[in-house]
Amino acid sequence: MDEVARQDWKFVKVDPDPDFSPQHNRRVIDEVIKESDALSRERRREFAEGLGERASALASFISAVNLGGKSESAEKYFGKKFLKHLKGEDKIAERQSKDGLKIVNNKGKVIRKPYEVTVR
Repeated sequence: MDEVARQDWKFVKVDPDPDFSPQHNRRVIDEVIKESDALSRERRREFAEGLGERASALASFISAVNLGGKSESAEKYFGKKFLKHLKGEDKIAERQSKDGLKIVNNKGKVIRKPYEVTVR
């Protein structure tokens, strides 16, 4: 009880839980760490792939402009839909739609339902 403040003693169990298993606890912790590491690796890989796509697209646009291409506007070169994709607006819309909120305008009309992706 040295590490627990005196006013918190009433919350500390003196008798341990009879069903507690340190081996099970360690196994669960190891599983969670393993799953978390795998998810982190997957997200890093997805980010790197997206970054590579953007860098490649930017390089092609810059080389086209340098070679005297007709369009100096990125929107004209890529098109509105692909430019939004390169900016990541589709990912933002997907994440926002997963928040589970229903969006209603001032007239009461439902603009977006929960888990509905709204990419234009």
